[in-house]
Amino acid sequence: QQYSLTISKDLDYYINQDKSPLTFAQLEPRLQQIASENADATIVLKVDKTIQVQELVNVLALGSKLKVKMILATQAPKQ
Repeated sequence: QQYSLTISKDLDYYINQDKSPLTFAQLEPRLQQIASENADATIVLKVDKTIQVQELVNVLALGSKLKVKMILATQAPKQ
């Protein structure tokens, strides 16, 4: 199953269409829950372009730790 993880410019984390943001500290247990419910889960990362790369690396490291597949969604550059 595919989930989306949106990271806002204010470093709020949203899973799918959740209206309530998660903090980074709340993200690990939520991802762990997703992984335990669905071993084949894929998280599609949708990241605000203004956040620091290190913030993205932290999320990817968390995914690696939990053995959750993560992919980064990108947009084609405007012509």
